[in-house]
Amino acid sequence: MDIDGTFRNLTRKLEARVTGFARPLNASDADRTYVEVVVAARTARQYLEYFHVDTRSEVSALIAKPAAGAMLRAHDPGTGQSVFEMSDRSGTYLWRMSQQNGAAETLVATNTFPAWHRAR
Repeated sequence: MDIDGTFRNLTRKLEARVTGFARPLNASDADRTYVEVVVAARTARQYLEYFHVDTRSEVSALIAKPAAGAMLRAHDPGTGQSVFEMSDRSGTYLWRMSQQNGAAETLVATNTFPAWHRAR
């Protein structure tokens, strides 16, 4: 909702079904106006993707992920840095992603097992 009380569909151009807000999540900030938000959406392949949405220009951009199952845990639109987490059969991971160059830095990788071990 705009300051004047009108509603705008900021995600109408997305080719994914929006499932909710990923950032900001703090409900106590209800009186605050956000210029940039992150929404979570399901794509046609049923992957959960994240999109950065500029509420002024209505422009949205996909936030790159280090792995298909990675979950967004933090995002700073000012620096273009994102933090993702994933825990699956291959292990538990924490990555920092640069949205400018798409580079993923592994911060934590634990409980990882060789591929031959997972195949059994």
